[in-house]
Amino acid sequence: MTPRTPKIPHGGDYDPEQWPEEVWDEDHRLFTRAGIDTLTVGVFSWSLTQPAEDTYDFTVLDRVLARHGLLGPYAGHPGLETAARVAPDGTRLLFLLNHSTEPARPTARDTVTDLLTGKRTERGEPLGLDPLGVAVLRLE
Repeated sequence: MTPRTPKIPHGGDYDPEQWPEEVWDEDHRLFTRAGIDTLTVGVFSWSLTQPAEDTYDFTVLDRVLARHGLLGPYAGHPGLETAARVAPDGTRLLFLLNHSTEPARPTARDTVTDLLTGKRTERGEPLGLDPLGVAVLRLE
């Protein structure tokens, strides 16, 4: 069981990019009906997300995640790990870990406040993450 959650998370892999988008709303309805609350997405869609070595396109993944009220990735930087969580009070949190020995400057995909520094970053502005650094962000 997860902390502060009275149930075991239930879900699995979800690869909607492999079928027509018209099916996605029905998928979401069935997930809700089945009590599914955990999805692994984007596993087999990396060729859509990174069509060229230094080119990233999150359009399809963002559409999939938006249908489920989830957050998009910050994967445009090698060595950058992300985890999104919703606190018991409903606060949306994003954790960024820079595993690289180089600074990372991903673009903020939402307006966020860094809970460690208090700095607010607007959507579209760069986030500064030190080498081997950590950021805990509250999404506005």
